[in-house]
Amino acid sequence: MDLKRALALSAAFAIAFALVGQGRAQDAALTARIQAAYDAQCADIIHGDFTAFEATLSPNFLATVQGTTVTRDEMVSGLKSGLGTVSLTSCKTFVDSVTQSGNVLIVMSRRLIDGTDPASHKAPLELAGGTRDMWIEQGNGLVETSSMGLWGTVSVNGQIVRTSGDVPSSPPLETNPPAPPAGATP
Repeated sequence: MDLKRALALSAAFAIAFALVGQGRAQDAALTARIQAAYDAQCADIIHGDFTAFEATLSPNFLATVQGTTVTRDEMVSGLKSGLGTVSLTSCKTFVDSVTQSGNVLIVMSRRLIDGTDPASHKAPLELAGGTRDMWIEQGNGLVETSSMGLWGTVSVNGQIVRTSGDVPSSPPLETNPPAPPAGATP
């Protein structure tokens, strides 16, 4: 191989590796942006600020929960009545994957909310669930346009009292969470 060809190949490899590295940096930046949006939603939920939470949803937001479609207003009303009586202590969303097409982001995520059971006022309450969400980039921010519930659990005092969807066999959420359930692809 002559020197010119060797230099050309080295330059090509250097460019290819730089592009791969740039793609990973962009993926990390995109994941960080969506994680920040979920963190803001969690903060709104914990503080009972359902007006701020509603502002993260597009006006035409639709969610599918256990096969039923609900509007943004119905979702926020349900959160107010369901979580408004619970003493919440933590909320964390784990972003499993983000796929971008133009200004649309498809996100596979899992959320864990901890609090106190309103019936006993002391038993630990845990809500966990996995979703496939769609967000759009709007101006300098992100707005959630739809959410499809894939699975969910409600636990009181460490015992699961309600499930929906295809709940993973391993613990639903943890510090190093498992992959989303089989068949849950964007």
